Amino acid sequence: MYSKGATALARGNGVSDTEFSFAEGLFAASGVTATVEEKDMDTVTGISGSSPAFFMSFLKSIIEAGVIAGLDEKTAECLVVGTMEGTAKMVRDSDQSIDELIKAVASPNGTTEAGLKKMAELAVDKATKEVIDAAIKRSVELSNG
Repeated sequence: MYSKGATALARGNGVSDTEFSFAEGLFAASGVTATVEEKDMDTVTGISGSSPAFFMSFLKSIIEAGVIAGLDEKTAECLVVGTMEGTAKMVRDSDQSIDELIKAVASPNGTTEAGLKKMAELAVDKATKEVIDAAIKRSVELSNG
């Protein structure tokens, strides 16, 4: 919709190099593409097809926290969405790993570190993996009819 999609392509049997390159070019016009094995398509559905709603749910929570703390909703949304866009660009354009980028953003004893500690305490990573696993499992169920 915004030419910022992410599409995984699985090359079927009998698809020529020319045909696959053509298909890849079509999807690349609307974002990034990755080639995966057919067996991995349910995982792709869980981490890429479903994740926009998960990202938006997390964004909504951050925006609501800003509103609860006193910002008006429009300002909170503007700041949170702008931060997300900048973060995505940082991850995409940096040669550093995500762990290295997190460390660079989190000053020792600072606000980000305090939030990361709370996320660890609340097992946000584990919960996120469980959310993705549920989406993958549902994709498998839907694939199997």
